[in-house]
Amino acid sequence: MLRTLPADFITSSASSSNSPHKMEFSFTTSRLLCHECLLKWSLPVYLQTNIRKECNMTREEIASATCVLGVVANDTGVQYGKYGKPTALSCFSYGTPSPKISWWRFRPSALLGSYDPKTDKISYTNVSDIMRESYSIQSGGSLLIHSPNRSHVERYVCVVENNTAKEWGIYQFRLDYLDWYGYDVFHSVFWGGLATSLIVCLISFLLNITWILTRKSALWWIQRAERLSRVRKMVEAMEKYRVRQMESLHQKYTNRVQIVRDNYHQQVEALRVSYAAQQEKFQNYKAAQVDAVHSHLDAMRDGYNNQLGRVREYGSKRAEQLWESYERQVNRMRTFSLQHRLKMMRQYKVKQRYVNKLLESFQASSPDVQLENEEKVRAALELADDIGTIDGSIDTPSRLSRSSSFHSLPEYVIDEQGNVRPGIIPTSSAAIRFPKPTTSSTSNGAGTSSPSSSGPHRSPGSPPQK
Repeated sequence: MLRTLPADFITSSASSSNSPHKMEFSFTTSRLLCHECLLKWSLPVYLQTNIRKECNMTREEIASATCVLGVVANDTGVQYGKYGKPTALSCFSYGTPSPKISWWRFRPSALLGSYDPKTDKISYTNVSDIMRESYSIQSGGSLLIHSPNRSHVERYVCVVENNTAKEWGIYQFRLDYLDWYGYDVFHSVFWGGLATSLIVCLISFLLNITWILTRKSALWWIQRAERLSRVRKMVEAMEKYRVRQMESLHQKYTNRVQIVRDNYHQQVEALRVSYAAQQEKFQNYKAAQVDAVHSHLDAMRDGYNNQLGRVREYGSKRAEQLWESYERQVNRMRTFSLQHRLKMMRQYKVKQRYVNKLLESFQASSPDVQLENEEKVRAALELADDIGTIDGSIDTPSRLSRSSSFHSLPEYVIDEQGNVRPGIIPTSSAAIRFPKPTTSSTSNGAGTSSPSSSGPHRSPGSPPQK
């Protein structure tokens, strides 16, 4: 880095042949400042240097140059410094006597310090503390930048003055980044930047993957929540629709059974009244025309029993038709609910276990509702929960057994006194459903025989056993 030396660095006596001390000098630098005033130091050793080859100057030209005062700045070029490492800027000046050197920053304009070669003292008069932290003046007049960075890349002015004149020169300072692109991995900006970029890309890739997975998971969870919410709403709506339909079916079935029962009782009552009126009408002729009256009463009783059997069979068939219609509608409703439930499970991809939990939450009170509907049907048919014995001969259980024809209407018979009463309820469900009534005549004067007919008496308000 040596480019010049002070003019009196090598004395002429040291290089003369008469001196007792021999000196050998070798100067091989190729960065010499080719200026006559800055080459005054080479006069004693001119022959041992390559100044003639590098600068194309003779010794006479250098010796004859007049050097009063000046600064060589244009030929020095740009001075470089490494980032963060202290760097010195030299002021290449000359003059006789040696001039005082002062350093200034070009922009913003600020005094950095001065050096007096006569007293070898450094002065920081009128220098701010901020500049003192970044710059200092070295012995010899060089400007030292403590820790160069981009804020120090600027032009610096070297002002020299002595008793005769004053001159200045501008030096440019730049940062040297060649070391940043060296082969040292841990001190090279290139390899460090490459490693940093790879790390940043990897981190960015991982962050993107994490973000994508998080977003997918969040979207999946939101879609699942929305899907389950829709499933819950649909199941709730289907269950409400099914409950409404079942209640409507129960109500309709109860009303129709009530109508059939009322019609049946009305017809039985009309037959009983007609038969009683006819029987009373012919009682006055009992003494005179006993045989004719008995035969006529037998014919009337047979006709009554026949009509009563037809009415009972019609009512029973009508009740069974209502029950079959009710069962078809219930099965259709169950099939409809199951089909829509399976379709919803396939569409929204939910499991049967989840749907069962929803149905359990919706059907918490369905057994009570079912029992209430059965009680309504039982009340519509006027059936007691506990039925006692009839004529003290046959015992009847408190809960009637269920069969496929439990909606059959009760069979009414007429006793010997002419009163209408329900027939005997058999204990076995294997008895004939609607046997025709039989008549038997007695030989007494009243001549009325009670038809005995038996038929199953079932609970029309309870569903069939499965």
